Amino acid sequence: LVDGAVEMDQQGGKLERSDVYPLLEDSKPTVQLERIRVEWAKEQKKKEMGEEPSLMRALYKAYRWEVFGTFGIKFVYDCCVFSGPPVLNLMLSFLASKDQPQSRGYVLAAILLGTNLLQGFLLAHNFQR
Repeated sequence: LVDGAVEMDQQGGKLERSDVYPLLEDSKPTVQLERIRVEWAKEQKKKEMGEEPSLMRALYKAYRWEVFGTFGIKFVYDCCVFSGPPVLNLMLSFLASKDQPQSRGYVLAAILLGTNLLQGFLLAHNFQR
């Protein structure tokens, strides 16, 4: 996608609407605006009861699960990233030692593979949503 845009720019062309991927239905501005309107209407009802409406509270209620879900994905991703060097250190000490069972090396290799696969999946999912 980026290479195509750079090539088009070098040829003097302009990007058109058809060059951009369409948004998912729940990512469209009209859907997002409706979510905020619903929560803001709830906040406005609090004004009738004497409580001050809060835009921040309305935004929090509208988007809390997306934000916390993203935090969760990023936290697990960061844990995988930080677990790599200690596991790699264990792998190097395994390779330097002659008296450790071979199964330990397979377990360490599987842990490295698993964390790297999980990192890739989480990072791709984080940027897609």
